[in-house]
Amino acid sequence: MTEVQQMRRIGCVRAIMLLVAAAWMAMWLHLAYCRDAGPYLRPYEGLSWWTVPRPAAAELQQRGVACSFRAEWVVSAPIEPSWLRMAVFRSGAATLNGIRVEGLTLNGHRWKRPQTVEITGLLRPGTNELWVHVTNASGPPALWVKLQIGACERIEPLRWQVATAAGEFREAHLASKPLPMGPYLRAFRTLADLVASEWPGVAAVVAAVVTAGTTGYRLRVRWIHHIPTNLRLWLSSPGSDGWLLGTIGMAWVLLFANNLPQLPRIYGFDAEGHEAYVRYIQEQGRIPLAHEGWQMYQPPLYYLMAAAVLEFAGLTTSDEAAVMLLRALNGLVGWAHSVAVFWLLRLLYPFERWKARVGLLLTSALGAHVMIAHYVTNETMAGLWVTLALGLMLRSRKEEHNLKWAGAAGGALGLAMLTKFSTVLAVPIVLAVCCLPCGTASGQASRATPYRRPFRALGTAVAVFLLICGWHYARVWWHFGQPFVGNWDGAIQSAWWQEPGYRTPAEYLRLGMAWSHPWYSSFCSFWDGLYATLWGDGLVSGVSWMVFRPPWNEPWMAATWWLSIVWTLIILFGAGVLTWRVWCGTVEPAWWASGLLGFYLWGLLYMSVRVGSYAQVKAFYALPALSGLAVALVVGWERLTARTRWGHWALGTLLVLWWILSFGAFWVSRDHPQTAVVQALWALDQGRIAEGQRWFQQALLRHPTYPELRAALAESVRTRPREPGLRDLYATSLEAHQLWSEALEHRQLAVALDPSQPEWLNNLAWSLATVPEPTLQRPLEAVTFAQRACELSQWTNPVFIGTLAAALAAAGDYPMAVQRAEQAIELARQQGKVEIANRNQVLVEQYRRALPARP
Repeated sequence: MTEVQQMRRIGCVRAIMLLVAAAWMAMWLHLAYCRDAGPYLRPYEGLSWWTVPRPAAAELQQRGVACSFRAEWVVSAPIEPSWLRMAVFRSGAATLNGIRVEGLTLNGHRWKRPQTVEITGLLRPGTNELWVHVTNASGPPALWVKLQIGACERIEPLRWQVATAAGEFREAHLASKPLPMGPYLRAFRTLADLVASEWPGVAAVVAAVVTAGTTGYRLRVRWIHHIPTNLRLWLSSPGSDGWLLGTIGMAWVLLFANNLPQLPRIYGFDAEGHEAYVRYIQEQGRIPLAHEGWQMYQPPLYYLMAAAVLEFAGLTTSDEAAVMLLRALNGLVGWAHSVAVFWLLRLLYPFERWKARVGLLLTSALGAHVMIAHYVTNETMAGLWVTLALGLMLRSRKEEHNLKWAGAAGGALGLAMLTKFSTVLAVPIVLAVCCLPCGTASGQASRATPYRRPFRALGTAVAVFLLICGWHYARVWWHFGQPFVGNWDGAIQSAWWQEPGYRTPAEYLRLGMAWSHPWYSSFCSFWDGLYATLWGDGLVSGVSWMVFRPPWNEPWMAATWWLSIVWTLIILFGAGVLTWRVWCGTVEPAWWASGLLGFYLWGLLYMSVRVGSYAQVKAFYALPALSGLAVALVVGWERLTARTRWGHWALGTLLVLWWILSFGAFWVSRDHPQTAVVQALWALDQGRIAEGQRWFQQALLRHPTYPELRAALAESVRTRPREPGLRDLYATSLEAHQLWSEALEHRQLAVALDPSQPEWLNNLAWSLATVPEPTLQRPLEAVTFAQRACELSQWTNPVFIGTLAAALAAAGDYPMAVQRAEQAIELARQQGKVEIANRNQVLVEQYRRALPARP
């Protein structure tokens, strides 16, 4: 290649990059600043918008909201000329001193453009009152106002209040500030608290990995020449790659075998919508249209495959086994995606095996990837097809634009588009790999190929691509007038919104909450939400109540969120290196990685502005760019450790530590109280009351003061006030927190609801006899309730008889208390209940010394 050709190519690459960047910016500005569809509240003239004060909630809102804003200011005589500039989100009307302000067209059309009207004639000396009534059918009402006074256009600052339904006034909320977390979303502990709660285990893992890494480095430096040649050859051979793939694959199998039976089927983002899609195909035998269900705007491939698997197994989506099967299938697809990334990196760097291994470790334990693979969704499969398409296109280039490989790449890309239409962002990247210059791992350009062959390969790929997925998008276009529709589109769904319901520039300028309270941190900023959902389960698997969050290993996940800062910085550095090399015209084998990451980052930004929902900020939407993430990591890694052997070893040790922590973060412990709480809540939701009570009892045995347990029982009692068993369990939890009066109240209610249950009578009797607060003790009532429990159980339960003994002791009848306690001991020994017998033996000695029982 001559110097002139080289300069022309550099100029062409730069022009393409500038055009793409300009197109991105133009689309962003058009949506954010011009189109009414984008709920982007841009501050005008340095003034922020005002909105309704409220705690952030995660529920789906399907009704409009209206409110009234009020502001007062004092005008001194003589009255100066004044103007009012106003914009509302989305429609409204204004009155000043009880008179409607004419000249403002606030009907929702072009609502982002402030309107100006003179209000001098409506002002009066003294206090003036401005009311603005705002209505929004698809979000919270918001208001922007600027009051200009006098010829110098002095700005009068206004403090806005919002009228409540009760006629009271509250301070309006600045839209540029994050909403305060509501009680259902508030995290109970910070990351520091979580790590501190189980620091011995985390510290042991860190110490073990660091010690092993340090020892290995020293041995390698001192004994490198003494390592057998066969061992060194094996470590750099495909055999060691197969061992690594098999080990990590077995870890995935163990993880899913442990987790899937313990995760209720409701977990997963829009899980019910995805299951409804599969059920529709099974029942109707056809592909639905976008307006026929919540998730039915999605392309059909994943759902067709899921329906086929269930039909083959003789199951329907109503079966619990069916959901477990589909989740296991997604786990298999997720593992295949990690293997595909490994294969892709081997194609890129055939003589540097460590890069493929680093990419495999990253992708196989990446929080977004592992978490979403646990659920019924098409995200994982879409990412797999894109990675395969990239690898096949690179294989085509490697074999001088082989048409078979190019056609296979086009087929994989078509399958990706038939799985999820967000993969359209990867289409130009994959097709560009076919035509644009691409080097080898050594940085040298590939040998020249005939001029027509790249275009023939491109034409083959495009033809196969359109053949596979074109029919679906033509069908959508025919029915809805556009090829892409989503559930946010008013043409197919009724109006809906989620908090915060709008976007402001401040959300794209803040960062930091993800390192202290990552759960739902997308309420604070876009970047916090992206970070929290990339490296962990930042949106608690789509549930809207923190108490019902999945029982992940949270202390390890907290440590992973902190440690992931290192990999975030290296990935950003690697993407910057790739972009700079492309800009300079350097032949780079993985030039496409930075483009793929850039396209998906722009897509996430664009959709966050298009749909003002906290749940729109999900890193796993960019799973098709997983290979780009791995490439950016190895490029940044290589650049940072190019001249330091110890740096390479240090990063390797950190990566192994991160992998263990991140993978272990998603291990569900069967003995953790959160696991029992989750199962109890799920059983209650399904109407299985007795099963739910058994799970709550297990949680109380594991950790009686567990905060989430108390909150779950409180909510269960609130929603099912006629269930005495739940009230009795809640009373036990309250007693563990030493809330004696409240506990007694709930025990009495449980007995009042069903006085025929001896267990609840017994528990009430024990509480009345042993409560530590003397003012709450009622020994005589305790004797009555305990005796009734013994009679209902026909004097066959040693626990109830022991309670009667404690009640008699509290009433001062110690001889009878000793007699009943000895009876309980003898009965417990006959029944083989040694622990109960030993407990009553201790109490007998107390009764003989005229001492009452204590809890």
